[in-house]
Amino acid sequence: MSSSRKATARRYFEDVLSTHRLETADEILTDDVIVTAPGSSVQGVPELKAMLSEVGAAFPHRDVIIESQIEEGDQLACVFRLVMEHVGEYQGLPPTGKTVDITGVDIFTFSGDRISEIQVYYNAMAIMEQLGVIEGAGTS
Repeated sequence: MSSSRKATARRYFEDVLSTHRLETADEILTDDVIVTAPGSSVQGVPELKAMLSEVGAAFPHRDVIIESQIEEGDQLACVFRLVMEHVGEYQGLPPTGKTVDITGVDIFTFSGDRISEIQVYYNAMAIMEQLGVIEGAGTS
């Protein structure tokens, strides 16, 4: 099961997040998937697709690099690096053309061979710092 869960998480990052093939979400997520991230929470595949479409309009060019994967029981943690260009409105901020480069962790919970929950952890303030919205505190 281990390698198939890692492959499923990789499909989420590569197909759903990087290349915007949102139809893949229907194949790898449970219908009632719960996704929590800094400042947001959605439940269900249609709601997740809507959120990702909104983010995708602001940051259509996203590269996600999986740096490590650790599995225990029905959970899989993935450390990732996300590089994206800000070319559309994001949370009321007009496009800056700047590139954002952050590191985060997603913890996937599986129900059988599908993802039933994703807990997303990243430094949301680092995005705002890199976009020039707020002054940096020296770390990101």
